[in-house]
Amino acid sequence: MSVETKKPGTAMMFSGGMDSYLAFRLFSPEVLVFCAAGHRYEAREAKAVEALGLSGTVKVDRTLDLSSWEREDAIVPLRNLLFAAVGSRYADRVWLGSLAGEVNWDKTPEFYWTASSAISHCYRESYWCEGRLVTVESPTSGMTKAELLYRALAAGVTREEVGRTVSCYEPGGFCGCCSSCFKRAVATKLNGWLEEYASDPFGSHTAFLAGVKAVKGEYPERRCREILQALGTATGDGLLRK
Repeated sequence: MSVETKKPGTAMMFSGGMDSYLAFRLFSPEVLVFCAAGHRYEAREAKAVEALGLSGTVKVDRTLDLSSWEREDAIVPLRNLLFAAVGSRYADRVWLGSLAGEVNWDKTPEFYWTASSAISHCYRESYWCEGRLVTVESPTSGMTKAELLYRALAAGVTREEVGRTVSCYEPGGFCGCCSSCFKRAVATKLNGWLEEYASDPFGSHTAFLAGVKAVKGEYPERRCREILQALGTATGDGLLRK
């Protein structure tokens, strides 16, 4: 019986979204893993992977079927924990996408530490495993989406490339009404341009609620500042200021 050995390198869980693509371009992980888990926007993500020219690079993993777990709001409970476990089958270092100012508990430093500890515990030295130390983390957790985009553009990523990534979960994409569209619009606006949306992302109900929360300080300070800056410069240049 073979004994499982360490798996050097880094596996990044890749979705074809803006964040994972920019992280890939900036940090160059050895392996890109796309989890085809049966979620409703899987086809759109797979199309983005193809549009980005990465079909031959990304490893498609079909281990999980989470379609029955997906809520009406597209949230899949425990998704990042399960994705981290899948990533550990490819490398001892697993990257997930998260940004500064995230409000979801499975994108926090506490989550990364806990997931690393739990997965490493399961891979402790035993009759079938020589012992593996798995680290789950995010290379982008110290940056907001606008800051990540700023760094990627400075490193040579083009606006055209960014336009081929996916964010919106609506069937047509780029609806301009959802929170994903608004966060994307904030990032691009603060970096000097705005993509085409079915409706104005800064005139949506989502934008109004985000603005109210930012004024009240209900998001982390950097995110509040960026939201208010983007809303205040929605018709101006809106360049990101350091």
